[in-house]
Amino acid sequence: MNDDDKNQIQSFDIAVSGAGIAGLVFAQLMANLGLKIALIDPAPPPPPSNIGPSGKTVALMESSLNILKASGFSQDLIDEHGSPLKTMRIIDDSIAGSKTIRSEFHARDIGMDYYGYNIPNGILRALL
Repeated sequence: MNDDDKNQIQSFDIAVSGAGIAGLVFAQLMANLGLKIALIDPAPPPPPSNIGPSGKTVALMESSLNILKASGFSQDLIDEHGSPLKTMRIIDDSIAGSKTIRSEFHARDIGMDYYGYNIPNGILRALL
């Protein structure tokens, strides 16, 4: 952006406040409809080449993966950076002094190969 551009008033159809995963996906979906989007965030994501797994991940079930794909995110990127969720493990230690309840549910038990994908947050945000 040059100095002349900085002094120009710009018009947008939608302003998205926050370039987290949800904001980035929403902004891309709206841009895909031809709308002019202002994406506002104090800390833009780093380029994908500068990001590695941080230990924080997001579990995306099929409906969320479909939304991600509709935004332009490819199944190849999901396969490359994600891990299929084949087992769902629930651990409930919400009642103080009570025994911790642990349950496991396998996708194959309901005829599915997987429930969804687990994808590292930083990588997903950078790729979006």
